[in-house]
Amino acid sequence: MKTKAKVAIVVNPSAGQRASEVLYKELRQALKGFQIDWCTSGSIEETSSFLKKQKPGSVLATIIAGGDGTLNRLLPALITAKVPVIPYPTGTANDFSRQHGWRADPELLKSSLANASFKKVDVLTVNRIPFATVGGFGIGSELAGHVNNYREKYSWFRLLWKKYKSKAYSFIAIKEIMTSRKFMHKVRIEAPGFMEDIDVSSFFACNQSTLGGNILACDESKPDDGKFEFIVTSANKRYELISSLVKSKTRLGVSNSYVIQTKECKVTSIKGKHIKVFGDGEVILEAPFLKFKVKHHALTLLEPIHAVELIRS
Repeated sequence: MKTKAKVAIVVNPSAGQRASEVLYKELRQALKGFQIDWCTSGSIEETSSFLKKQKPGSVLATIIAGGDGTLNRLLPALITAKVPVIPYPTGTANDFSRQHGWRADPELLKSSLANASFKKVDVLTVNRIPFATVGGFGIGSELAGHVNNYREKYSWFRLLWKKYKSKAYSFIAIKEIMTSRKFMHKVRIEAPGFMEDIDVSSFFACNQSTLGGNILACDESKPDDGKFEFIVTSANKRYELISSLVKSKTRLGVSNSYVIQTKECKVTSIKGKHIKVFGDGEVILEAPFLKFKVKHHALTLLEPIHAVELIRS
């Protein structure tokens, strides 16, 4: 008798707005014929332990049913386990899955598992803490903190966020610019062939080309080339920042910006001030010295294969 292929599943029951019962039902339906190892714990420690026990070769793939925040918190365990990952998007923010062609579609999941094809992607780190999409500091980290706070507290904001994501970003950014200067940092930025002291309003380290669905992060950014792009905006007057923001509704850092491609980058606060850093939409650390690096091909993904593509081939 043929042994069933094994699939591990992590479900974040609090991610996004999808009812857990509906999600479990569609996953079970899509995974008929597979041996399933479930993990529904809300504890990062327990979930990470579950993931590290999965072994390459014995598990076809690990499905992460959640959003960017769920993936971010589990990245260290996923990198260690080396089992192919399926980012099944059920969260509020799903930039990573969108970039790689995944959607919450049980038929897509079924056809992709039945015709398994894999690819390796890079992961970025800051002070050894990993993130997969876009990270940085300045206005972006303040935005991440406010957005997550609003999403957690207010159901009406979650509904607005789902429908008007980039517009909501702009509104909160303008509010932050008008009421605070906490996002401004005087820093020294060092990368191969580049060193400069800059008054920074925003710094984005990009591992993919898009963010927030319709915001273009960086044309040149690819998630598998062993490099990343950082975008530094030096505007420090309120009217300059708001003007730049209005011009860049669908793009990060249009004016007053540097775009540098590199494998690593150091950022030092000239005043010794702690810098709040975000990654994958989450605030992940605060420190006066930051080292951004790329971990080349640190994560393996199972590629989405549509039934239509199979018929054509």
